[in-house]
Order: sequence, then C-alpha cells, then structure tokens
Amino acid sequence: ENPDIQNMLHSFGKEDISWSAGEESGPEKPLPTPPSSGSMPRERVLFTDTAIKQNHRGKHQRRIMLVTDRALYNLLPNGLTCRRRVPLVKLAGITLAEDTDEFVVHVKDEHDYWYSSTRRSEAVRIISTVFHALTNRDLLGSIELSSNIESVIVTKLHIDSRGGPNAALHDATNSAYPLPTSS
Repeated sequence: ENPDIQNMLHSFGKEDISWSAGEESGPEKPLPTPPSSGSMPRERVLFTDTAIKQNHRGKHQRRIMLVTDRALYNLLPNGLTCRRRVPLVKLAGITLAEDTDEFVVHVKDEHDYWYSSTRRSEAVRIISTVFHALTNRDLLGSIELSSNIESVIVTKLHIDSRGGPNAALHDATNSAYPLPTSS
C-alpha cells in the first residue's frame, strides 16, 4: 500500500459529505495532509493501471486510472494529484470499442472518460462488479467500432450543446447489455 495514495483517498472519503457526488477536484487537487484518526473508513484500491485518456480536444494524456470500492479516480502520472473523482454509483454505462483497447466510461450528468488500456477487460469487470455491489443493478455496456466511438462520448463541450449530459449515450445504448461481474 502506498501511504500517499491512501491518504489522498481518505481525504476524499472525508469530503464526500460536503462534495456533490462526482464534482471535479478543481484545477489540480494536491495530496492533502494526513487525515486525523476516527474518521470514515479508508477506500480500498481494487485496480490501478497506466492508461491513455483522450481529452475533449482529442489530445492523448497518460494517466493513472485508479478504481476503489467507491470511486474511479483520474490521477496525473505522479500518482499523487487527482484530476477527478467519480463515485461509481454515478456511472451510466460503458461503451467498448470492438476493434481496439478503447472504452468510454459514461457518467450521469457529467462528461465521460475516454480511455485506452491493455487491461480494459479487467478494469471493466472490476468497475461493473463494484457498481453492482453498490447499486444492486447491472452496469450497461455497448460495443462500437473505434471509428464510431467518438459519437457516443459526452465531453465538457457537449454538456450544454446536446440537450443535457449523456444524450449521446442514451441514444446509443438501445442495444446495451449487462456487463459481466465477478461473483
């Protein structure tokens, strides 16, 4: 266990009460001071991977994708600066590229994440398992050709212009299916 990452996760857990779920962490949320004892239980890290995230301008960025028993984190490569925390209960679904390692994590009422990872199957399985444990619902998934995947992504720029977040996902998931979970 990396104590710096554990302290960062703990600080987010403490702030859940005052944060609106899924709120972005701001320009960059630096590693906080160590938490005091007696507060919320620590989040458990279930998965980490160095992945490529594509931003709303099409730029590829190396990131650490970290999944806990509560949230998905987008960390800068130093592993100590969190760019965004998304509670897993806010997920709307996942779209997988049929012909590449790309996948899109759709977030209710927010912009989506477009990742590429050689460990995509493991990441999706863990995310869908935790989502099911937290919500008692299956996380829906769909498959697109990589050439079409951009059409189902809601970016920061689309949030106001498409009649609300995730309008593209809702149109694209007519053939959605439950994603596999670990039993």
